[in-house]
Amino acid sequence: MIIQKIFLIVMLLALWVTWRRARQQVICWREAASWSVVWILAAVVVMIPNVTSNLAARVGVGRGVDLVVYASVAVLFMLVFKLFIQHEKIERKLTEAVRHEALRNLEPQAASEKSVSIPVAVAKPLPEKPLRPEDAEMSFTQQTLQAFMLDASLHQSEFMEVEPDPKDLKP
Repeated sequence: MIIQKIFLIVMLLALWVTWRRARQQVICWREAASWSVVWILAAVVVMIPNVTSNLAARVGVGRGVDLVVYASVAVLFMLVFKLFIQHEKIERKLTEAVRHEALRNLEPQAASEKSVSIPVAVAKPLPEKPLRPEDAEMSFTQQTLQAFMLDASLHQSEFMEVEPDPKDLKP
């Protein structure tokens, strides 16, 4: 059958790529051997389909195709789980590296600076009426935010010198 020939070519190509990647040291020899077993077993199943039917009958599954689908789903779940674990591990390492780098960059700055400029916002009561006629439809929260932003823009240049707390500078 033509489909068998196509699948056999695909399996041989996968086997060739596996060992090429092993020679390039992208994957280790043990992984290459494991994947080679998978590709060879797949080629055997493609060339001799009765193998899966006989194995399915021994296991108690109706058809060989069903056995292949069940096994494939189980393997895919295991691979997804493995990828999830690796992703979490990489994410933790990246977070740790970024945190370490940020704290390392913070220490020289903290030693050289004695004070930090912090913008000061002065709290004022909200206006009784909207700031502009078109703001009459705005909610209380929107009016509050607009009043704060207007006040902050008016006092943009005001800064206060504050001594940093030493416990905030250390990790």
